[in-house]
Amino acid sequence: MPRMPAITLLPAILSLSCALIITGVWEQENHAWGQASNTRITPPDGNGQLETPPALFGGGFDPQGRRYFFNGQPARNQKLILTASNGFFDHGTCRAGGESSLPKVGDDSLIKPNYAFLDHWNTTDGTIRWHLWFAKPGTVRLNVHLQVSEREAGSRLNVSLAGKSRTVTTVASAASTPQPWNLTFRITEPGEQTVSLSAATVRNSISGVG
Repeated sequence: MPRMPAITLLPAILSLSCALIITGVWEQENHAWGQASNTRITPPDGNGQLETPPALFGGGFDPQGRRYFFNGQPARNQKLILTASNGFFDHGTCRAGGESSLPKVGDDSLIKPNYAFLDHWNTTDGTIRWHLWFAKPGTVRLNVHLQVSEREAGSRLNVSLAGKSRTVTTVASAASTPQPWNLTFRITEPGEQTVSLSAATVRNSISGVG
């Protein structure tokens, strides 16, 4: 029987975006829930799970003793890249568009477009989220990439995972540069968890968060 991956992305049926790209790195280290680390997170090289098509894996057993399965993309080099085409957002929260240059393999039956960016995130209603499966406890480190102009900088966002939440403030940056938040979250319970982003305040109500 193949070894279960430590962390797996559960692909979405709806669209997400990637003027926001979140890079998640899973580690077997003990860190406090949702604390900022002292140094900038440097993710491993490569495209994470994006070059691996979704595949079924065992999720456990239901109360009747029947085994159930998930369709997911396992992390590669302990890295996931959460993009426009593998998450969910609530209707009216934002809008996805463009054509991404990142790879997208074997999931056209779930969502065909390979979106490049998210815009019109100018409301504090709703969430943007990705669903993950953890085979064992560990630490997730998140890099969040946002294209934010000087006039848009200063929005306050809530970043949540595994029952813990951090409130962070955006700074002006290019999409290629992660926001300086250095987020870490400790996963204590194996199973499904959700990375969720929501806006507490939006600095520029016209152009939005970024």
